[in-house]
Amino acid sequence: MNITKERVGKLTPEQQEALATAVILKVREHGRLLRTARGASRSYLFMQGISLAAVLGVMMYYHSQLPTPLVFCLAGLVVIIYNEIVSSHRRMDALFKLWEADQDDDMV
Repeated sequence: MNITKERVGKLTPEQQEALATAVILKVREHGRLLRTARGASRSYLFMQGISLAAVLGVMMYYHSQLPTPLVFCLAGLVVIIYNEIVSSHRRMDALFKLWEADQDDDMV
């Protein structure tokens, strides 16, 4: 959207308010998509690593003793891997939306 100061000055106050609201919503959505595309925070990655290390440690410890804890450890690994897949898909979706918005801005 290419709007100059002169064109905004010619709008009524209600139209100016509507335009400002639309621009603010667009900027907020862009910021949200950027945060999503950048990925998880460091604390999330740290907790993911700790949980993976704990699951693998328990699995190695109980490997020679009982098979039942192995089932829980494997279930934990499945949950961790599933979370990584879901977060990767969210990041890819955000990147595609940002790319489409960039393409739309270039066409205007």
